[in-house]
Amino acid sequence: MLENLAGTLLRNVRRMQNNLANNSFTGIRSIHLAPNEDKPASLEKWWDTLTLDEKKEAAELTWLSQGSSIKHAGYGWWISIFREIGFLTNCDASRPTKDTRLYRGCRPELHRGMPWTTDPIAAKIFASRGTNTGTKRVYTTVAPPDAVLAIFDGKVDSSHMEGMPDIMFVREYVLDCTRINPDLVEEYKG
Repeated sequence: MLENLAGTLLRNVRRMQNNLANNSFTGIRSIHLAPNEDKPASLEKWWDTLTLDEKKEAAELTWLSQGSSIKHAGYGWWISIFREIGFLTNCDASRPTKDTRLYRGCRPELHRGMPWTTDPIAAKIFASRGTNTGTKRVYTTVAPPDAVLAIFDGKVDSSHMEGMPDIMFVREYVLDCTRINPDLVEEYKG
C-alpha cells in the first residue's frame, strides 16, 4: 500500500511539473521546470525559440540532468544540438588540440556512445551502476579534437562500490560518436 501511495505521489508531482513547464511563457523557463526525464522533449519543443545563450544553457542543463538520455531522439539529435551551439563547457576546459585517451563504461552494444571520461575508474563506476541487466564493460578510445562537442565537470554516485567515496567528481567528454574510428574503440583491460 505504501509503495502504491509513493508511486501515485511521484506521478502527481511529475504531472504538476509538466503542467508548469508546458504553461510557461518562455522556453528556457519551461526547460528548467520540466522533470529531468522530460527535459529532452521540452528542449526539442522550444529549441527554435531560444537565443544562442539560452540554447547553450538549456543543452547543458538537459544533458546533465539524470533524465537526459539518448532514448529521447538518439545520437543524431544530440550531435546536431551540440554542433549548432559550438563547443560547450561548464568548467575551465577548452577543446583539446590533440587526440585524447578516453574511457566509457557501458553495455557492449553502446560502446560507441557519446559520454566518455578521462578517468578509467569513473568509467568502471558507470559500468557498474544502473538497473539494466547484462554484461557491462569499460572501453577506451582515442578521440580526435573535432569529435569533442563538450566537456562537463559533474559528479556520480559511487556509494555502491566498495572502497570508493559516496560521490566521485568526474570530467565528462561528450563526443560526436560518428567521428570516432570504430577500429580505435577497444575493451579496456586495466
